[in-house]
Amino acid sequence: AVTAAVDEMSPILPIFLLIASLSTADATCEPAALYDPTYAADAAGKGGVQVSRWLHLRTSAFHEPVSYTAAWNALEASIDSHNASHVRVIYGGTAPKCRTGAYYGLECAWNREHLWPQSYGVGKSSGLTAAAPPRTDLHALVPSLQALNSARSNRAFAQITDWPNDDARCGPKYPGCETPACTKTTCGVKGTAQWGTDPGFWTPPARYRGFIARALFYMAVRYDGDEPNTHNLTLGETPAKGESGSGGKAPYVFGALSHLLRWHDDHPVEAWERARNDAACAVQGNRNPFTDKPELAAVVFGGGGSAASAAS
Repeated sequence: AVTAAVDEMSPILPIFLLIASLSTADATCEPAALYDPTYAADAAGKGGVQVSRWLHLRTSAFHEPVSYTAAWNALEASIDSHNASHVRVIYGGTAPKCRTGAYYGLECAWNREHLWPQSYGVGKSSGLTAAAPPRTDLHALVPSLQALNSARSNRAFAQITDWPNDDARCGPKYPGCETPACTKTTCGVKGTAQWGTDPGFWTPPARYRGFIARALFYMAVRYDGDEPNTHNLTLGETPAKGESGSGGKAPYVFGALSHLLRWHDDHPVEAWERARNDAACAVQGNRNPFTDKPELAAVVFGGGGSAASAAS
């Protein structure tokens, strides 16, 4: 969900040129069929909240959530498959397959990492069931080495390291950070870092920063708490947990948004991320629009760009 404060930005008249536009055509995983001019007339002059609402409708219309077990298998078989024997893990490197085909039953070194933490409105620890759609959503569920998944815990994402000056040194606002982030048995690759608790902050390696930003953008427009077994997810600077017993309407806030917007700009969509978007859609029926149309982030969440400049 996107808060009303976003609409304080000036009306975005040429947004139809930017979106170009997301059609309500038949369900498909072909981006070319999803983006056409049919939304132009409705979109002209609309701001971030209206566009976010329309994206919510598009990302939810054809979403068919899978089970948690099916999600685990799909990550290994196709979505994050590195090669015939290994999966790509989010904080760097690969891990042996253990869930599918000839590898079924082997001991797993990796598990499922929720980029938007379960305790912040996505899983059982925030009052949802094991089959809750955001808990199994493949656009924000990724393989991770088990030790690093535990080390990250529910830390928010932020730029802890002194990038771009030195990605192996703590930034001035995060003295005493640990970089690379380590456990007793495993260390993340260069660029990973952790600082503080409750929830504290976590930096992934550079390769995954843009992807993680776009995954969280997706979650914020996909889930507004209106559907059963979901909560209202919102991006901001300071993480906050929604009120219990609120019927899913009080927002769960995660971030940090300004850092995510910078990562989104500094780390453009790569070929592997587009392929992952295709593979996730093939399993659960919807796409991440911020991977297909990165310019939408400036429209919905603000940031350094504008709809006019992004469309030119």
